[in-house]
Amino acid sequence: MNAGHSLGVVGFACGYADQPHFTREFRRRTAMTPAAYRTAFARPTSQPHLGNRDHQLARVKEAGR
Repeated sequence: MNAGHSLGVVGFACGYADQPHFTREFRRRTAMTPAAYRTAFARPTSQPHLGNRDHQLARVKEAGR
């Protein structure tokens, strides 16, 4: 899943029949709404997630500039 998916899609992928049920359960377990969690822990859009090896290669290439 990525940040581009709607909360309804995320909830459905997690096995919930509808988005309101997913939101209630998420809030009960985390004390945050899914939207608040997404905002609080989102990666900057200019820095895509890279695996360890890819991240290291990118750093080496950038250092060589």
